[in-house]
Amino acid sequence: VYWLDSDEADIMAGRCWTELGRPLRAVPILYRATAGYAADRAREASLYLSWLAEALIQARELDEAATVALRALELARGSDSARAVERVGLLRRLFRPSQAVPAVAFEDAYRADLW
Repeated sequence: VYWLDSDEADIMAGRCWTELGRPLRAVPILYRATAGYAADRAREASLYLSWLAEALIQARELDEAATVALRALELARGSDSARAVERVGLLRRLFRPSQAVPAVAFEDAYRADLW
């Protein structure tokens, strides 16, 4: 468990709150936990930001969700991680019911990669 530090524990807690559909609990934890992830850890940062974006979508904070999702997409591009790509694809599906401008901007960025 050498890798299980307080940030990783927060990520796990935030993911659980997201899965339980409790975005008001998930969002602050995930913001705090993802703040320290740099681009040199693209896979982890993309994955963890995808959970934050999902929680923001649940909270109907679509502008902020799109900003976070776009960052997750950018990081997934360079991560060579099938899991990161899968998580970004999930965000795309979650945005689909919305025709809000942020959702459309994310869709355009996603399609630009032709995944």
